[in-house]
Amino acid sequence: MLKYSCLNIISYFVKKNSNIWVFGAVRGKKYMDNSKYLFEYVNQNTDIEAVWLTSSSEVIDTISKKGYKVFDMNSINGIYYAIHAKIAIITHRGINDNSDLPFHCFSKETKIIQLWHGIALKKIGFDDKIDGFRQNELNLSYKIKQRLKQLILPYKEYVNNPSLLLALSTQSQNIFSKAFRVDKSSVKITGYPRNDILVKNKEKVDSKIQNIIYMPTFRNKSVLEFDITLIDNFLSKKGLMFYIKIHPFDKLSSLALTKIDNSKNIFILEVDDIYEKLSDFDILITDYSSIYFDYLLLNRPIIFAPFDKDTYLKNEREFYYEYEKITPGPHALNWTEVISCIDGFTENQNLYSKEREDIKNRFHKYQDNDSSKRVTNTILGMI
Repeated sequence: MLKYSCLNIISYFVKKNSNIWVFGAVRGKKYMDNSKYLFEYVNQNTDIEAVWLTSSSEVIDTISKKGYKVFDMNSINGIYYAIHAKIAIITHRGINDNSDLPFHCFSKETKIIQLWHGIALKKIGFDDKIDGFRQNELNLSYKIKQRLKQLILPYKEYVNNPSLLLALSTQSQNIFSKAFRVDKSSVKITGYPRNDILVKNKEKVDSKIQNIIYMPTFRNKSVLEFDITLIDNFLSKKGLMFYIKIHPFDKLSSLALTKIDNSKNIFILEVDDIYEKLSDFDILITDYSSIYFDYLLLNRPIIFAPFDKDTYLKNEREFYYEYEKITPGPHALNWTEVISCIDGFTENQNLYSKEREDIKNRFHKYQDNDSSKRVTNTILGMI
């Protein structure tokens, strides 16, 4: 804590350089999401000195091979750039040992750019009464501790009040402003940088259904169901491939992993950045993951599998919308019904196409591949 306080004090006396932008993502451990795509755009299209800061040696190796500037966030170089940067770009809200960037190196002169990491289907921030900021806010002892921390470590206060927060439409703009208690004027509708690659790759090489991806949302308590034997038999008959992408903060049981290893048509997709691969899949299956909002840009079938919706709503997260009205595709309540839905789409991929188009237009103001450009210009306009 003393180290953090000292660096924070030093930062107040260092003039910020508008040409230095530092980037981080997913609690400092990954190279992915909106930060990654904006970072690469800035490197390729501007004279800005863009620097990625991380706590992962793997990330350092990956970015170094691309020829971009990257440092350990706790190294001398990392601290130097963090203290001097005028712009700090993040995707999550963690502080200290669980943060995208070394926030203790910033001052009030540092502009925090919160790119965020999804459209809100599930309630977030202060709107989440089950597992969010609102729950902590109602706890008196927590409020006292937080206030003391803010007095001792002032950067905790301004880091959670970004100068810019990204949105994709008026829908997400209104939600983010309220959920994070950020003035609406600071929430700009630009589109997400990570979606540029989806739009670029949306044209399919083969018109047939071949590859299916299953992406369940993160769970704190409820158990993920998965009937591997049933699905594998169906896939064998149809000649289809089925990939599972578990949320980065979740995992499958060892028993499920063993069964998948023994199957012929089911695979675990082990990639950090799903956006590099998402256009490879012809059907998306999910329950409550907001990934489907982005997948709409590909104009491809989506199957919704809300097997445990009532339990999820009670124990995990509430929704902003009525689920049935915001999910443009068939709803399957078990794996037998999922299989039936897959079968239907192999016969006609245009099923639910109008519903998908309506939701896409509602949640995506921009459907081009210029979101990184818009975000960059918005930031430049701030400084």
